[in-house]
Amino acid sequence: MIQLIIDLVTPLLVNFGASAADVASYLTSLSTYIYVILGSLLAMIVVMVVAHCAKKGNRHVIRWTAAIAWVLVVLLVVNLICYGPMNSIVSGFLNASKAEMSDDVVGNSKEVIAKVGDEGMVLVKNNGLLPLAAEDNKLNVFGWASVYPVYAGTGSGNAGDAMQPTSMLFTVLKKGAVYALVAASLNLLNGFTGLFSLGQAGFMLLGAYTYAILTIPSADRESVYYLYGGSAVKFSLVDMFQSFLGSAGFGGGLALVLAVLVGLILAGLVAALFAALIGLPVLRLKSDYLAIATLGFAEILRAIFQWQTLGPITNGANMIKGFPTFSDFNIKNGAGQVILRLSTFVPFLVAIICIALIVLLINSSYGRAFKAIRDDEVAAEAMGISLFKHKMLSFVISSFFSGVGGALFAMYVANAQAKVFTSTMTYEILLIVVIGGIGSVSGSVIGTFLYVACSEWWLRFLDRETYIGSFKVPLLRSGFRMVVFSVVIMIIVLFFSKGIMGEKELSWKGIGGLLKKRKKAAPAAEKEG
Repeated sequence: MIQLIIDLVTPLLVNFGASAADVASYLTSLSTYIYVILGSLLAMIVVMVVAHCAKKGNRHVIRWTAAIAWVLVVLLVVNLICYGPMNSIVSGFLNASKAEMSDDVVGNSKEVIAKVGDEGMVLVKNNGLLPLAAEDNKLNVFGWASVYPVYAGTGSGNAGDAMQPTSMLFTVLKKGAVYALVAASLNLLNGFTGLFSLGQAGFMLLGAYTYAILTIPSADRESVYYLYGGSAVKFSLVDMFQSFLGSAGFGGGLALVLAVLVGLILAGLVAALFAALIGLPVLRLKSDYLAIATLGFAEILRAIFQWQTLGPITNGANMIKGFPTFSDFNIKNGAGQVILRLSTFVPFLVAIICIALIVLLINSSYGRAFKAIRDDEVAAEAMGISLFKHKMLSFVISSFFSGVGGALFAMYVANAQAKVFTSTMTYEILLIVVIGGIGSVSGSVIGTFLYVACSEWWLRFLDRETYIGSFKVPLLRSGFRMVVFSVVIMIIVLFFSKGIMGEKELSWKGIGGLLKKRKKAAPAAEKEG
């Protein structure tokens, strides 16, 4: 099987400049990963075939579950490949252009080095008091960095070296997974129920702080809350599960998983509770008035969480750190080396499960009631639908998943700080929903990854000054990336007034219908030709 893949792939890659020997070597080293992907694909196909024997209403669920499971397996395997045997290759491919200092900067740096050496400026002479080698009997006043020209004055590099390439791919994947969940939750409220809310950042804040406060190990609380003499919350979910299951080996790993899982659920429940409390007065408002009320709630909440009086709980205006993050799920060996990276897989797993629950809700009788309220409240009420009950339900559920998204965001950035959850974050998520399509969960997911990839990765080169010989390319400078990004968004909004997906969803049936249309169109075009 591997040899067949090698024979098929080698001619293609050779055309791009790769050698046949290298292709064969790489694919052979990845044989185990390839067999896992093919085996899981075969299992998915078998499940889908067997699904024909199930009831008609359950076939769709079984097929989607099998597909999602296979996608998760592929994501995990690709993650292992990219962080493992193909790490250097992938990193080099994604970062082919390395950040280097210009020849002028290097030349000037070397000139300074020469002057320093000639003048022999010495801070301390070593008379045996310092543990220096015999040949290093003096310390330069400029420090070691004067011998090696540095990047941006940090003293962290050599003039002859390029900065180590870092891949933005996994950063985009993690942030995209988090934002996709929050965008889907906002779409449930704005797109499917017709409630214009701008309080998503506030519910994310509640989720982030709830998760962070409850999962900080007790031993680290004093150092986190050092300005307040310790935390008012004296227990930790991590410590609680470790006391039952142990802190080492499998017990420690299971304790971490359970602590994070319970923390995420509690983060969502706290956000849902606040949504229920503020929903009683604000859900009687409509349109812009509802948006203003929820936006005000988010801003008030952000100010309260930075209040110094609540410092023993929220740490005031300071960030909360020390809680479990995505990187804590990486599995290490006895020497401390990472052997299995799950830091990208975890946010995807949580986001997929939550979005799947949102989709199931939308396709249920409650989802149909939400859509009826969105389309015509008078007609919905005439049909016997309780407007307030279903609006409250949609508001609470949306806030729950936003709270979970806020906890995931805290795990992504490795801290929780109120000043981050501004109204700008809500506008950013709302923009994603509009780009993807109001009333389409698939659109929200697609729009999220396009938005994050463009803003965080693909357009980064526009912020770097570029020279072609001695000619400086105009406009390319810090901040120009956001100008181009704004233009791209305007074009999308102008030509896709309903978003990328509109109110449509990705489905196997839709993809199959599109392929059939293309097959029918091909013979027709040949006849015309």
